[in-house]
Amino acid sequence: MSSAPSGLAGYDITLGLENDSVATITNATIAEEFGLSLVNISEDNTSMTVRLRGLDFDENIEEGATNISLADVEIEGMATGETALEIQDVTRVDDDSGDSLDLDTTDSGQITVEEAETPTLTIGDATVEEGSTTNADVSMSSAPNGLAGYDITFGLENDSVATITNATIPDEFSYSSVNISEDNTTMTVRLRALDLQENIEEGATNISLADVEVEGVSAGETALEVQDITRVDDDSGDPIDVNTDSGQITVEAADGPGDGNATPNLGIRLDREHVTAGDETAASVVLSEAPEGVAGFNMTLGVDGEEVTIVATSVGDSFDLAVTDTDADAAMIRGLDFNQNVQAGAENVTLATAYVRGAEGADGTAEISITDVNVLESDEAETINATTSNATLEVHNVEPIAYNQLPIDADADGLYEDIDGNGEVNRNDAQIFFREFNSDAIQGYDEYDFNQDGKLSYSDIIALRNYM
Repeated sequence: MSSAPSGLAGYDITLGLENDSVATITNATIAEEFGLSLVNISEDNTSMTVRLRGLDFDENIEEGATNISLADVEIEGMATGETALEIQDVTRVDDDSGDSLDLDTTDSGQITVEEAETPTLTIGDATVEEGSTTNADVSMSSAPNGLAGYDITFGLENDSVATITNATIPDEFSYSSVNISEDNTTMTVRLRALDLQENIEEGATNISLADVEVEGVSAGETALEVQDITRVDDDSGDPIDVNTDSGQITVEAADGPGDGNATPNLGIRLDREHVTAGDETAASVVLSEAPEGVAGFNMTLGVDGEEVTIVATSVGDSFDLAVTDTDADAAMIRGLDFNQNVQAGAENVTLATAYVRGAEGADGTAEISITDVNVLESDEAETINATTSNATLEVHNVEPIAYNQLPIDADADGLYEDIDGNGEVNRNDAQIFFREFNSDAIQGYDEYDFNQDGKLSYSDIIALRNYM
């Protein structure tokens, strides 16, 4: 009600729908300001109505009140279309003096019922190499009335490209069954699941139903599709009509070791991509493949940026003769493989390793690169033409929080989960994080934003606990 110049003692109003075939009235709640309330829903041969009565015993709605909430009327859509929800009768609306209020009741509400979206059962695309396995996820876009369970059979369009090897059903389903079978024409997997605990509630979206494991057989493409839907039921036991969207399984040819088809890459691989100031990590020079082995090499590594210095170098274990010359920002490294330890077809060959340290007070990034390759020769005395790739190391200037130990980035993700720096992430780290949360050693450091929401809050303590 727009206003109550003399307060509002109570009301007795009947509302009705213009067209009950489009929607029905299922419930109503009277605003809590009214100490006494009654709701009566009735239906005759022509229409459905709801009678609403409310009394304001405590005079919560005072003289001059505006925009007064009287009730919420719950509507259920029945069929696509529109209908008016209108005031059919005003028995009384009294102010605090007991006088009847004269109301303008011409402002009806328009109820629009849209066509319900049909849930879609989607199989995700997946790519896998020959001889390897991968998972294709199966999900349902929505469950307007919950999901009690399902019984669905999936199959591959072309079993010569890939095969189904396994399937897993999420823990939300208390009971599950997986049956893989193969007849003369196709391989299928039948998945059955029941949500006995009603974990998948009314209105749930993006519901994971299963992961189907497929193995690549030969290079090509095949569809993973729904072959049969025995049933998909909601929490009321009614069947859910679903659309289906097949997934595309792409199988790529596996690269044989040393097949020489790909151009070798000479790259930098970091043990950790993040270090604290004063902390060290290893930067290894790795040759992706050596079709004709490696006889020897002569190269220079460099560091671009003052955040990192080179403190030591070594040559890979496969090389019998090594010479290194190390400065803070560059290292010359040579190695010879007299005994042909690196044989033809070898992959991921570590030629050398530089040990780099975050500079004191540094807070930034440094590029570690192969600045010069004088010699990179195969066992056939041929030059190995390789591309090169660099690596970026981030240095964080964090401070000790407890026991005068620097925190440690436990998994090289830029977040310092090991708060006390003892090499383990456990309950003690969460306790220290909580105790010292407001300290200068924590506040202002993104390295402790464990839930990655752009700010430091107690939610980060919970995120650290969940990480353990």
